[in-house]
Amino acid sequence: MIRDNSNARRGTRVLLARSVAVATLIGAAFVVRFAGAAEPAPGQPPQPIPMSVPVPEEQTADQAAQAFDRELRTVEEGVGQLKERVFSSRATLEMLKELVIEGVATGSRVSVLHVNNVGGAYSIESMQYWIDQRSVFSKADPSGGLDELSETEVYQGNVKPGTHTIQVALGLRGKGYKVFSYLRAWQFKLQDSHEFVVEEGFTKSIRVIAGARSGFQRYQDRPSVEYVESTGSLE
Repeated sequence: MIRDNSNARRGTRVLLARSVAVATLIGAAFVVRFAGAAEPAPGQPPQPIPMSVPVPEEQTADQAAQAFDRELRTVEEGVGQLKERVFSSRATLEMLKELVIEGVATGSRVSVLHVNNVGGAYSIESMQYWIDQRSVFSKADPSGGLDELSETEVYQGNVKPGTHTIQVALGLRGKGYKVFSYLRAWQFKLQDSHEFVVEEGFTKSIRVIAGARSGFQRYQDRPSVEYVESTGSLE
């Protein structure tokens, strides 16, 4: 009986050793397989992600944002092209207006010259000119830069034959030194208008002279505007 028990114990140890060896081999194979999948050998491409793995929500949101940005850029480009077409259409309309309404076909032309003769008692801070209530010139310079424009052309263009109106608005400031320095605080708005006639096939040149009257007028009443016209042939 003692011999049989010894043989049984020996068989049990052998079986246990074999089981441990098999488990060790299986574990080693498992580790090698998963280690190879996680870190591919040098020179080999990484294993693709199985299709069954879901895409993270963050990646989907980024793709949606990128698609929205692309659509927004497309809309902005379309708006920019539309603006260019509008500007081009406006330029075409202005040209047609000049050709048809303002009488290019009839050959009537007008030029307007601003002449500064206000002298040293006043400073011109702003100038505005209209022809038939359409603004043709506007400039402001409170620093006194307009005083240097002794004679400058403010308009040259074509108009329909007939009667037209030119309007002028000048912003003036007084000049004074020493005891008369208080005149620098005085500001005036000089406004005036003048009608002129242009015949077909002729040009009209108008010199608008901003000056100051002499005599016993009040200081604020001395600024004045005069108009000198000259007519020429368009040919």
